[in-house]
Amino acid sequence: MTQDEAPQAATLDWDECIALAGGNAALARDLIGMLRAELPGQREKIRHAFSRGDWQNLWDEVHRLHGSTAYCGVPAL
Repeated sequence: MTQDEAPQAATLDWDECIALAGGNAALARDLIGMLRAELPGQREKIRHAFSRGDWQNLWDEVHRLHGSTAYCGVPAL
């Protein structure tokens, strides 16, 4: 995958994503794909924990999401 083929999003830093994947563009693409696949479930877990006032689970889920985004080159997300 070339940079021209990189996923286009305002929050994605493709160069950072590749750097975090040790220079492996295929791995970077896979990491972004996994993040995208997990986002709906994480969103629902966050909403559910918030609505129940389950602050520990809310913290855990937000922390997991933060880690995922930071390691994929999308820290703004």
